[in-house]
Amino acid sequence: MAQTVFVAPHPDDVALSCGGTVALAARTGSPIIATLFAGRPADEVSEFAAFQHERWGVDAASVATARLAEDEAAALALGETVQQVRFDYLDAIYRNPAYSSDDALFGTLQDDDLPLIDQIVADLARLDASEYVVPLAAGNHVDHQLAFRAGRRLAGRGASVWAYADIPYVIDNPRAITERLARGTVREVHVTYLDDAAFERKCQAVECYPSQLPVLFRDLGDHRAALDRHARATGGGKRAEVCWRVLPSGIGIRGN
Repeated sequence: MAQTVFVAPHPDDVALSCGGTVALAARTGSPIIATLFAGRPADEVSEFAAFQHERWGVDAASVATARLAEDEAAALALGETVQQVRFDYLDAIYRNPAYSSDDALFGTLQDDDLPLIDQIVADLARLDASEYVVPLAAGNHVDHQLAFRAGRRLAGRGASVWAYADIPYVIDNPRAITERLARGTVREVHVTYLDDAAFERKCQAVECYPSQLPVLFRDLGDHRAALDRHARATGGGKRAEVCWRVLPSGIGIRGN
């Protein structure tokens, strides 16, 4: 039986953004987390990538192994039936030297990256999912933009595609959702309410990424408190996660 595929540009994106929804799905099925940019970097990386590794407390030789271990632990925390698929596309900081600053990483896609969209579409389509859940790309990280555009192309092929609100970007800047919705590329909001057990599994999964937590929540304080506030704001007092139906390419602002 085909399952829902939750698309994570990087390890931690699904746990952070829609981990409670995955935990609920795992009670009755076998949801799949497909991580796109999970390739192993070369031993020699750019100065910007090395700076990121220093923040994470890893080096180029160990980063892929460390993040894989975190990812496996997080999937198990979300549910014993959660499946994982990883693709070996390189993270932007390893893939293209033009992504050498935060401004570039959260800016315009480089032309060299555009062919990746069809490759990602082909890989995801082979999973034969009943539906796909991709990042909305709120926050504008280039890897999230690629995943969202791939989702739009899947929608154009007749797939059911939804987009989740990217955490922590939407906590840092709530207007990021409004800016993305204004593009007219999604509609039909769907709210998933989380019970205590689902929210606890989400928090435990997020805590499986110790290399990322100090960076992701450096301006947000305690991660559990930040996630709880955001979930309750989303659900009008009850904890919730939200997603929107993704429209095919050609509707709304071109290419976004």
